[in-house]
Amino acid sequence: MGSSLQDNNMSDYHIRLYKDADDEVVKKVYACGIMEHTRVAFDHSLTLPHIWLFILVVFLLPLLTTGSITLSILGGALALVGLWLGNRDILSYYVHSRLSNDMLDIHKYYLQRDDYCFWVAESAGEVVGMVAAVPASHSAGERHIELRRMSVAKSHRGKGIAKALCRTVIDFAREKGYSAVILDTTLAQIDAQQLYEKMGFRYICTYYVPKFTAKLIDFRLLFYQYDILTAKVVAKPIQRKHSTGVQTTEHLPGISSLSRLQVVGCALFGTLLSGSYSLQTARRGCAESSYILQDNNMFDYHIRLYKDADDVVVKNVNACGIMEHTRAAFDHTLTLPHIWLFMLVVFLLPLLTTGSITLSILGGALALVGLWLGNRDILSYYVHSRLSNDMLDIHKYYLQRDGYCFWVAESAGEVVGMVAAVPASHSAGERHIELRRMSVAKSHRGKGIAKVLVRTVIDFARERGCSAVILDTTLAQIDAQRLYEKIGFRYTHTDYAPQFTAKLIDFRLLFYQYDIPTGR
Repeated sequence: MGSSLQDNNMSDYHIRLYKDADDEVVKKVYACGIMEHTRVAFDHSLTLPHIWLFILVVFLLPLLTTGSITLSILGGALALVGLWLGNRDILSYYVHSRLSNDMLDIHKYYLQRDDYCFWVAESAGEVVGMVAAVPASHSAGERHIELRRMSVAKSHRGKGIAKALCRTVIDFAREKGYSAVILDTTLAQIDAQQLYEKMGFRYICTYYVPKFTAKLIDFRLLFYQYDILTAKVVAKPIQRKHSTGVQTTEHLPGISSLSRLQVVGCALFGTLLSGSYSLQTARRGCAESSYILQDNNMFDYHIRLYKDADDVVVKNVNACGIMEHTRAAFDHTLTLPHIWLFMLVVFLLPLLTTGSITLSILGGALALVGLWLGNRDILSYYVHSRLSNDMLDIHKYYLQRDGYCFWVAESAGEVVGMVAAVPASHSAGERHIELRRMSVAKSHRGKGIAKVLVRTVIDFARERGCSAVILDTTLAQIDAQRLYEKIGFRYTHTDYAPQFTAKLIDFRLLFYQYDIPTGR
């Protein structure tokens, strides 16, 4: 499926479809291509005023409190090392999130689905580059292709391979009838940004990786878009032969009224309440009808199927519903013996080594701040892993697959809650439904909406002949646990989020199950 390409420097390579035998090399080239930007990211961090202020404080504090220039130099050096490791950690997170998601099984994810594809660049029998394409949903209903996982081995750069890979995706999108190609790249990947802009991509917006350290060191993702013209352009066409073996004509992109990528993020504080209700009209299954509900306090709302227009609000409500539990997670962390032992060490160490009570108090305060940020970071990871997975395209994931469904609660024309259902396998061969993404806006709690959303999923599972509904919730969501137990769910087991800090601060996921009786 690849044609031999040759640039002015007589560099031979060709673009072909990915094969399973490429797996190890592809992942290595991709990971190396990202991690090599640690130095650039670090250098960028050193241009930030607040970073220099932090380093200055770290340098001067020991000098002013102890008079030791050695401690001051050591403090400054440790601050620089921490800054380097912070940038490296963010890049490692960026790589890991991709290797553990779509690149976990490249063939299954990219080559067994319509309008998905993954190509590699091969030179002298060696894989030296790669690129992928996936359909991307858009708020305006336009069809876009997302260019992903573009990387070229360092030893083969400057040969036009990156351009050829990029054009392969553009041609793929054009032939499939898409209106644009979109992509994201890190702020540190300056050469990549220059390449995309040279090829006609335009900058759209910026997004931060959902970690506190990312914002601290200004680690950003930049989004670009290439508009594929459908109208005839009065310009000299450029004939190019690409990996598909098809001769295509490429024009410079024009400016069109295309909308922007939207990124959702929120962090609020609150509690989850519940209330009573009476059911007036019943709905069964994933069909276009709805409950009209009213509780004793005359709260009106109804449950209906998700629509594409709900996307931004749904993601916002879900993110806020998780992030508001930072305080509860922090309070729980303060009950752990090993955390108090750690704080005691942090407090006593400066006191015993320098005799400075000021340094001891500062150390304790910094430990508490680090503890708060650790809990917030875990919750951000929890939110991001969902927004970048099943909630990336809710309609496609939940409403176009058998046994899946996504509902929203609407009040006065406003989406105020949501819940989803997916089939769940079981070791005993039983058919279960997993309740997911349950959240109610803080302003609409205490109206019985959460109870009705849960019962919607239970009814959905019962009518499909499933024997149980299962779910997970965080340890910090105490009111949610009480709600589930009151409805009839029973606790089954506990698991930890896949991060070291999760175990350190005892951030757990609690699993519950509701057994559906065989008789009414």
